[in-house]
Amino acid sequence: MIHVLAATSLVALGLALVLWRRAKLAEGDQGRLAMSLEALEAERALIQREQIGLLALLRELPQLTEPPQTSRRMRDIPEIVHRVAMQVFQPREAMVLLRRRATSDQPERDSQLIVAAASSGATHKPGTVIEIGRGALGRLAQCAGPTAGAELIAKVGEPPVDLGTPIMHGDQVLGVIAMNELPRRRSYDRDLLWLLAGFAGFALQSHRQLSLFRSFADLDPLTKIFNKGALSMRLAQALLQADATQSEFSVFLLDVDHFKAYNDLNGHLAGDELLRRLAQFVSERIRAEDVFGRFGGEEFLLILPGRTPTEAAVAAEKIRGDIARHRFLFGERQSMGRITVSGGVASFPADAVDGTGLLERADAALYRAKQAGRNRIEICVPPPRPLAVGAG
Repeated sequence: MIHVLAATSLVALGLALVLWRRAKLAEGDQGRLAMSLEALEAERALIQREQIGLLALLRELPQLTEPPQTSRRMRDIPEIVHRVAMQVFQPREAMVLLRRRATSDQPERDSQLIVAAASSGATHKPGTVIEIGRGALGRLAQCAGPTAGAELIAKVGEPPVDLGTPIMHGDQVLGVIAMNELPRRRSYDRDLLWLLAGFAGFALQSHRQLSLFRSFADLDPLTKIFNKGALSMRLAQALLQADATQSEFSVFLLDVDHFKAYNDLNGHLAGDELLRRLAQFVSERIRAEDVFGRFGGEEFLLILPGRTPTEAAVAAEKIRGDIARHRFLFGERQSMGRITVSGGVASFPADAVDGTGLLERADAALYRAKQAGRNRIEICVPPPRPLAVGAG
């Protein structure tokens, strides 16, 4: 009896163990199923975000192909490219860098990149300058296409770049797109990035070509400063701005003294060279917001936004003095033993409220400077007020 009870107990215990094991297995299957469902949900959410990113790419790309004559500005392009990169690739940070354009006094700018758009808290803030060929970002500009961080040669002091590419048009490098900490790497990421960079390169080149065309249309062919037509347009813009903001601005009309005698003595080629050098000399001594151009012959016009009559007179006198002290070509042959200018200053709204009136007042002041012996600045003299009726 005892053996039967023991056997029965063992069978019951074995059955209980089997049932417990089956229960545990069932729990495990349910857990694995739950985990699979969570993984599937995460995958679905990721795919949904990728779809949103791709839709953003399709939505934003037309903005990069707009004709440059539209309201799309050059500085908008890096912001658009950055926004698309963040939506499509979902990195922690993205940066868009543009190649700087060389100037006559800073030819080295052509070998530099500048951060034009960046995520908040990015490694490099907008305005940061990077030398091409130095560091991970600088090396990207020398790559032939999209490049992963592991393929870049490590650089001391430079953060890694998970994925980046040069922005190119033909064989010309116009900038760089760089990203860090992508959530996952997809097989087609490089193709998408190359597509984005291609549209960015097209947009940048289109705007640069239009800017170059417009600059040629606005520039005097001899001196490479604004011509009379461009000056007239910018004078009208200055008037509208000053009127809208209830502010002042001034114009400074200057003329090279005894220029005909200079030409007769030294030849017209020397006269052209003098005008070129004088234009560059003055351009280097004015503010970024000032507008300077050749008004005709040996006459130049300087538009001075925000300058009162007194401030404009001081600025004009400084330019006159700097010119008189500078040793221009064949200046010693002039009657004064140097190259000098005379000028007249007029201001809005004190002297006139339209462009024609301002230029007439400045020209009258210039004429007085010539009559008073040259190499001097005169300011506009307001016309006398009419006498009141009955005044003696």
